[in-house]
Amino acid sequence: MVDSSHMARGKLILTFAPTGSGKSVLAEHLRVTMPELHYAKSYTTRARRSALENASYEFIDRAEFDRMRDDAEFIEWAEFGGNSYGTRRQEIEEGIANGEILFKEMELQGVRQALEQLPREDLFLLYVEGGSWEVLERRARLRGSITDEDLEKRRIRYEEESASKHLADAVVMNEDGKVEEAKEAFVSVVRDVVASVK
Repeated sequence: MVDSSHMARGKLILTFAPTGSGKSVLAEHLRVTMPELHYAKSYTTRARRSALENASYEFIDRAEFDRMRDDAEFIEWAEFGGNSYGTRRQEIEEGIANGEILFKEMELQGVRQALEQLPREDLFLLYVEGGSWEVLERRARLRGSITDEDLEKRRIRYEEESASKHLADAVVMNEDGKVEEAKEAFVSVVRDVVASVK
């Protein structure tokens, strides 16, 4: 049994951003640059797409997911595109108690749940600012066929997510043509969090 009473508590870094702001690119860069962090998994009912996903996901069936949800085993969960995704409470709470820095990409809905479930001092919220709606709309159109209806849904989500930027402890700008600067800034913020915990 580890005596954690003298150990510094860790932190859960949650990164959130409007769709199309490039947070996944920044998160992937962080994983390569700082593999020593604890990357919290998502439990999901969706089908596995490739073996490479094993690092990020635990694939479970609907019955198991529902049982975990009903037993309050998730600090947050959400439904997207007919599949469920959740973050396991035990993984997060034990990691923080053991002084680990955990990292997770999360949708705004999940961030709000996590804020309700965990002490605020155990969380560090990192927002990625991808630019105005016009910029993100252009990126979405460039990426392929997207319907006006889907764009409108994204715009509404963008408004909601942008309005929640004030929740963040830090904001990283990811402007068009400046992804390398954004990657550096993102890693720099995380390094500062790590330094503050030790």
